[in-house]
Amino acid sequence: RDRLTIAALALPAARLAALGRSRGWTHLHVLNPGNSANISLLCKALSGLPYSINLVGPIEHFGSNQIAKWREAEFGLVMSDRLQQSIRETAGSVAPKEIAIAPLGVDLDKAKRDEPYRPWNGDGRPLIYTCGRLNRVKGHVYLLEAIATARDAGVDVELAIAGEDEQRGQGYRKVVEQKIAALGLADRVSLLGALPEDQHFAWLNRAHLFVLPSLDEGISVAAMDAMAHELPTIVTDCGGMKELVAHDVDGLMVDPANSAQLASAIVRLARDPDLCARLSRASREKVAAKFHNRLAAEAFCRLVVR
Repeated sequence: RDRLTIAALALPAARLAALGRSRGWTHLHVLNPGNSANISLLCKALSGLPYSINLVGPIEHFGSNQIAKWREAEFGLVMSDRLQQSIRETAGSVAPKEIAIAPLGVDLDKAKRDEPYRPWNGDGRPLIYTCGRLNRVKGHVYLLEAIATARDAGVDVELAIAGEDEQRGQGYRKVVEQKIAALGLADRVSLLGALPEDQHFAWLNRAHLFVLPSLDEGISVAAMDAMAHELPTIVTDCGGMKELVAHDVDGLMVDPANSAQLASAIVRLARDPDLCARLSRASREKVAAKFHNRLAAEAFCRLVVR
């Protein structure tokens, strides 16, 4: 099956090779090691056009043929130390010599608040926003359980979930909808679907808290966006998230798949506006220092012109 899938990519690879020749391209950079990397691999076989790969999440999420993809790549860019190690473990001795750690990063000129952040003041419900595709690995069910627990503890929050599943709403979205119904949260949870960047930023400006309940991540760009918007952020201790969030310094961190801890963190922030204000100030400072978008651009330029 995998071989048939790769063979089916020969036509777009040939078209890409022809386009590269006609336009004088000297390098391709691929966003992830999925089928786009298979196309670049075939394109290189047809035309000799070199390519590099960016890895932004767990390598096992991007399909088979990883050894060949990385063997032929000129270099790699990754979001975290952990992802760098995963390429070394997967591709072994044929991994690219250069695998630079360079988070995709945030454009701080665009990712900024419209007005100063204000913690929840006790009126109405505090608004929590989360963003990520509807997939088991994103941990939505644990966040929903945490919302129900927080409600039972006296903090009745509202939750907005941005993102869609890979089956255009006919896949994991159904699991999330069933969980919402089972917990009696239909009047507290909104499924927003996939959002363009301007609407994503608008929700970050509206929300009181951002929560990332993932079971596995590289380093979440959505969490970077939230922190750039000075939004108090709760994340799970998975993947490379410790490289982004220092617990109780510029965000809060809980164990993955632990709805009780997640609920406690939500209740804590909802009841402590001074803590929210402190995390709000520190979060943008962290992103500005280590996760702005020029870092990846500089790493790419250094490697591609060597």
